[in-house]
Amino acid sequence: MVDEFESVTTPKPLKAIQKGKWKNAPKVADLKADWDAAENGQNIFRKRLLEWEETRNGGPEITVSGVGKSIARPKLVRKQNEWKYPALEDPLLSAVNLFNIAPRNPQDTGAAKNNGKVLNYQWNTKVNKTKLVGDIVRTVVDEGTVIVKTGWDTETAIKMVEEESIVYASPEESLAMMQQAVQAGEMSPEQAQAMLETGEPMEVGVEMIEVEREVLTKNQPSYEVCINANVIIDPTCDGVVADALFAIHEFDTSLAELRKNEYSKDEDGEEYGFYHNLDHVIPDDGDPDYDTYKSIESNNFEFMDKPRKRMRAYEYWGYYDVNGDGYLTSIVATWIGNVMIRLEENPYPHGRIPFSIATYMPVKKSVWGEPDAELLKENQESIGKMTRAIHDITAKNAVGQEFIDESFFPSPSQRNSYEKGNTVYYRAGMNPKTSIHRNDTQQVGSTPFDVISWQATDASELTGTKPFSGPGGAKMNGSARDRDSMDATAKRELSILRRLCDTLFVDMARMTISMNQVFLPPEEYIRITDSEFETIKRDDLQGDFDLKVRVSTPERDEDQANKIMTLMQTNAANMDPEISKMHYVKMAELWKLDDLAEKVANYAPEPDPAQQELMALKLEEQKLKNAILMKELEDMDSKISERISRAEENTDADTQLKQAKAAQAMATAEKIESETDILDQSFLYLQNGDKRREDIEDQEFSLQGEMAKKEQETLAQAGLKHIENSLSRTPGKVIAEI
Repeated sequence: MVDEFESVTTPKPLKAIQKGKWKNAPKVADLKADWDAAENGQNIFRKRLLEWEETRNGGPEITVSGVGKSIARPKLVRKQNEWKYPALEDPLLSAVNLFNIAPRNPQDTGAAKNNGKVLNYQWNTKVNKTKLVGDIVRTVVDEGTVIVKTGWDTETAIKMVEEESIVYASPEESLAMMQQAVQAGEMSPEQAQAMLETGEPMEVGVEMIEVEREVLTKNQPSYEVCINANVIIDPTCDGVVADALFAIHEFDTSLAELRKNEYSKDEDGEEYGFYHNLDHVIPDDGDPDYDTYKSIESNNFEFMDKPRKRMRAYEYWGYYDVNGDGYLTSIVATWIGNVMIRLEENPYPHGRIPFSIATYMPVKKSVWGEPDAELLKENQESIGKMTRAIHDITAKNAVGQEFIDESFFPSPSQRNSYEKGNTVYYRAGMNPKTSIHRNDTQQVGSTPFDVISWQATDASELTGTKPFSGPGGAKMNGSARDRDSMDATAKRELSILRRLCDTLFVDMARMTISMNQVFLPPEEYIRITDSEFETIKRDDLQGDFDLKVRVSTPERDEDQANKIMTLMQTNAANMDPEISKMHYVKMAELWKLDDLAEKVANYAPEPDPAQQELMALKLEEQKLKNAILMKELEDMDSKISERISRAEENTDADTQLKQAKAAQAMATAEKIESETDILDQSFLYLQNGDKRREDIEDQEFSLQGEMAKKEQETLAQAGLKHIENSLSRTPGKVIAEI
């Protein structure tokens, strides 16, 4: 398996090959093929980087044909960049806790809080964030792109540490202790006999001793701002870095640096390091050429000894079919010349290419961005031409040259005195103002200055960078136009910051969190305040989270703080103290007074004993009042219940009475209606003669009745007489007749 390392001599087998896991391990030539295929596109980008750097330094050097011509090259782009650096650095450096981690599930709430504490602690104490943020901002502003490589640094050192050591008894003491243990039943005779045969002594205690141990002195994430020209990204990803299948990082190193991470095994079989075949590396094979992207001092200096001699190494991060089954595996490989010095699976738990990229001005379908130099090149050239024209016009004449009338001085001694600056005597009748002429600069028209001001203004509008005074921006006076200009500038800066945060810092933080969950010790101590510490367990960091970076421009923070202040002033009289406290905390956070915000948020006034006693008395008084009030309420409830029952009874009686009255009223109404009908009929009888006819008929009926009555009376009397006559005869005959 060693024939795949293309070195002059047989190298030591690599860790990944030694374990026999890979059937299709890549060779140096296989990985160089990706590098060669992407080199043409990378060279185009490198050329543009050089052009932007030249523009930032004032543009191409000026060649003049005559003596005394101006070669001035105004650095408009550099001035714009200098305004931009602090505007982008301050929001990132002023935030005490830059990263905000939120859980995606309720069960991950505690883990999200712990990860936030660890990540912000590492960012504030373990990392030189001032230099890191400065390098990131200056790189992205100058070159339009910034690439940060996220890794993990581990260092060990031999130190004296205290450990517990077991103290053993002497043979005589051990024998006596065994006998006592057997008699007490704490040890069986067989166990005692076995210890006597092996000569194992008895333990009597422990003591603390100092011993030399290899301890972990550094175990933290690392961030490297890469040289853009030396990082090749898979050109087929179409601007989406997450879709890239490889990234190649060219960097300078030395054998001394590589041996710090050379692969080795200890007596227990524990493996350390990852670089192999360092004995087969020839420094001259990886001798770096002149690098135009480095400083002149670095290119002109070279170590001559082998351990420190600089070499160019190529680190390949990507995905490769190492098993020959058609599935890709995340790997890392490093080679110098033709010697493979590293080849293994991606050691990071996230398994990704560990490069995070952000752009200043994005370019469609490209991972590379553009800086302000791409926009301001023509403006800078125009300002340079006008500036050189002004210089040429003003320098056309010899400034300060004097023309003196030869007869002005009466003698050579007086001329010498004039040249020395002493008091002199001139000829009588001559005027010094007309006899001596001093050459001055030639006046320049307003056109060059107008062009310079116009180009500077146009440049400020293109980049959104508005100086407070000078060409390209009038002095700010707080007008509405100035506020609009500052607001537009703040929006553009916030847009750049969001790209930096969402595509760079968030990506860096996600990789760091995944490594923290694996590489941190079982317990990590973090400092909360100057004297307060907290222990975070590695097992408590597992979970699924959303990550945000809290940044904002000073102008935006000031605007929000002023709005909150206005809101508090308007509603202070009616605002609840807790709500007012929330507004105060938010305003302190916007003004970057995080310590004050935290103190106010956690502030709880110490209770005054007298005030507490007074409050207790008031509470007891209020309880008594409440008891009396409850008693009164109970009495009122009973009275109300009684009244309700009476009202219900009265309601039933009233209902019956009302029903009777209603029936009586209805009967009365019917009676009245009947009487009314009778009266109406009587009136009709009188009107149409029916009454008269009825009266006549009644009279006739009465006469007929009287006549019938008289007839009946007559018949009755006749019958009576007949009976009387019959009675006068014999009773038997009468009875028989009857």
